[in-house]
Amino acid sequence: MENKEKKDVFDIIWDFFSSVKLAVVILISLSLTSIIGTIVEQRADQATNIALLAKFFGDSMAPTVYNIFVKLGFMDMYHSWWFVGLLVLFSINLTVCSLDRFPKTLRLVQTPMKPQGENAIKNLPVKKELSVRSGQTTAKDEVLNSFRSSRYRVFEATGENAVQLYSQKGKYTRFGVYVVHLSILLIFVGAIIGARLGFRGFLNLPEGDSYSYIYTSDGRTIPLGFTIHCNWYDTIYYKDTNTPQEFHSELVITEGGREILKKVVEVNDPLKYRGITFYQSSYGVMPGALEEFIAQDTPSDGRVNTLQPTFSRYPNSIGGFIIMVTPANGQPNTLALRRGDIFGIPGTDIKGAIIGFSPTLDRDRST
Repeated sequence: MENKEKKDVFDIIWDFFSSVKLAVVILISLSLTSIIGTIVEQRADQATNIALLAKFFGDSMAPTVYNIFVKLGFMDMYHSWWFVGLLVLFSINLTVCSLDRFPKTLRLVQTPMKPQGENAIKNLPVKKELSVRSGQTTAKDEVLNSFRSSRYRVFEATGENAVQLYSQKGKYTRFGVYVVHLSILLIFVGAIIGARLGFRGFLNLPEGDSYSYIYTSDGRTIPLGFTIHCNWYDTIYYKDTNTPQEFHSELVITEGGREILKKVVEVNDPLKYRGITFYQSSYGVMPGALEEFIAQDTPSDGRVNTLQPTFSRYPNSIGGFIIMVTPANGQPNTLALRRGDIFGIPGTDIKGAIIGFSPTLDRDRST
């Protein structure tokens, strides 16, 4: 009966981490959990994700499923301890697998090719036998010329009544898998460091304002160590639509009252300073901000009426309009209206209604 060599603890641990089965299990786990992390909005407010889960589990079960997901860390999955743990485990598995197989690969590359025996040639998975009418020397020269024209380095072994020509090409491509492994490890190391040591925050930065800190999704305030200021913001829209084509703003970094850096930030063109990257992710009207526009209406009688509406978005997100109508007699009339209200222009039969506010109305660039 054959006695198997008893493995020590180190060998058992090494075999575990060098297992291809372990790599497959980890990859499947990462894939399945990433699907959940893609469907569930990360770091979103409770109402948003409960509404999303209600589509899959119904209104009655959605809050329960949400609480379970919170305890499992699915609401901030990519920063959870178990997801980072999977990345660490896969990194160890990939490293051990590479170290375990690298010596064999190195020997294959360094060991020169040797002539093969007749049985070894017959057992090759890919082979082709040809019969030629020319002599052995002529056939050998033709094969040599063919190989050398394809830039093969050909070795020759002469045996009894036989000549064997052998060569190989691209032997160093065996190291390609280790380049891929190293690339994956660098990505994972960056993800792990970012998840544990980095931070992600947000900041509503109006035109003309400055901040020296940002907010995280859990309500923490993180000081930047410098001040970021927004000089101006602008949006370009597709022609005759309310759809933004691009939006950009000019940001300025200052330290100690001195300007350090100025950059126009666009989508996918962030500002980077001291290891912190500022992306422009969205835009909108700040709570309490005013947008004013002036319009003139000239009825058929030639009297010019000036409309000076002011749109205000309050914290409760209810739009309010204050419309000042100045007829030809010079006596202004002020109307306080909301969406859906109807108003008339004095001295005319013209009626108007507040149906909405278009952000494509150009801003007063003189202010």
